[in-house]
Amino acid sequence: MMSLVSVNWNPSRKDLNGFRLIAVVATTLIAVLLYALKGVDVRWCAGIVAFGG
Repeated sequence: MMSLVSVNWNPSRKDLNGFRLIAVVATTLIAVLLYALKGVDVRWCAGIVAFGG
């Protein structure tokens, strides 16, 4: 049976760097939105960014 999704278990350094960039941008955006819309404390937002980076 063929799988619907193929997974590259040995990604190149370029692929890993691209994923890292997306993760940093996404977690930063989430932290900024939580701060702006929900009033989450800056320390929590910094923790979110640190976790994603």
